Amino acid sequence: MKMKTTLYSAFLASSLFAQAYDTVFTGGSGANYNWNDPANWSNGVPSESSKILIESQGLSSNDLAISGVAVVDEVVWNVTGEMVHQKGLAEGGTLKANSITIDGGNYWNQFYSYNATFDATNENGTGTMTLKTQSNSLYFKASYIKADILNCEQGAYIEVDYGGSNTNPIIDAGTLNLAKDSLLTATGSSGNSYIRLGGITGQGEITVKDGDGTAAGCIELTNSQSRVFDGKISLSNPNWGGSTNKSVHLTMNGSAGAVQHLSNSENELTSVTVNSGELSMVAKNAGAVSLAGGILSVYDANGTITDNVLNADSMSWSGGTVKLAVGIDFNSQIALSGALSKGENAGGLAIELEFADGVAEEFSALLETQESIVRELITYESSDFGANDASVSVIGPAGFSYELLFGGNALSVSITQVPEPATLAAIFGAAALALAISRRSKIR
Repeated sequence: MKMKTTLYSAFLASSLFAQAYDTVFTGGSGANYNWNDPANWSNGVPSESSKILIESQGLSSNDLAISGVAVVDEVVWNVTGEMVHQKGLAEGGTLKANSITIDGGNYWNQFYSYNATFDATNENGTGTMTLKTQSNSLYFKASYIKADILNCEQGAYIEVDYGGSNTNPIIDAGTLNLAKDSLLTATGSSGNSYIRLGGITGQGEITVKDGDGTAAGCIELTNSQSRVFDGKISLSNPNWGGSTNKSVHLTMNGSAGAVQHLSNSENELTSVTVNSGELSMVAKNAGAVSLAGGILSVYDANGTITDNVLNADSMSWSGGTVKLAVGIDFNSQIALSGALSKGENAGGLAIELEFADGVAEEFSALLETQESIVRELITYESSDFGANDASVSVIGPAGFSYELLFGGNALSVSITQVPEPATLAAIFGAAALALAISRRSKIR
């Protein structure tokens, strides 16, 4: 009976194996690790519809060589062996699939591919690439990544040494999901790197990598949908190096109505530029901020948090809207250690105020006993905006009027009550009556 059970279990396992994968890369040739060599596969070279497994001890020390582009449906790549430096794709090759999973297994692995491409995109926008590890760390290094959805699970790190350009970024993903305890190094040890993301979610970290050379990480956000990232962007992760010779530059080029929320107050960047879409954030320091279009807002968790601060070195304002939340006792602010400056050809500048629940009623009650409510919105060391600069307008909830005040070290808003229609009618009626009585007196 025991023998029958064992044989049945083996048969079942092999059946499940056969159902899961059409062919497996075994490196069976023993002489090369070429994709197109049938001897390296359990069931022949895969086709575009194949679901494949790549799992070969030989790939611990040899690159998988692809000539041009290899296209399949699904790929699972189990990193084998316990080596510090694992091999990946050979230079110049592209592995394209609807689903790509790189599994580091139970070992500490550095999975390295130089100038090769993993492409998990399709016309439906559902292509997915997942980096995962069973217990320790997977360091996925240097490869070009294209994915509609890029998942970096707990313990998985993406290391960008350098590479890409504005038009051909080294990472180009529709959405990046960074799980807790996962990480993306946006800069390398030397040259600059370019990353384009259609949004960021999760609780992981984006940081810099130490090295002798000066390097910049340039991250472009192209959100077409709203996303929330609860993790942080850091210039001073002690495990990866400090910020003395590294920089991270974030640019928002999103669609109208799409918001990228950066909710972690420990965010630290070198510069932030908003051209379109909405970037809603708080930060320990956002560096040099430039608002040229779209919306820059201070993250307020849908109105439930109203005293958050976006700290930055400076802000150049040439277009777009600053959106801030106002509460009963506090309001969100932008705090600049340096200058608030008017950018070249500045136009259409606006402040938009949003009230938290119950604020309008509270303000109405307060304004029955006081003339106005004044709140600081942007503080700065210096400003080249005039005291009543007409280039900036302000809007807020109905029932109140708003006046912007550019002071020596702060832009404030003065909020006053707009009388109810019945009150206005009474005022106008009293004025008309007074005028009529005055005219009668003159006639007499």
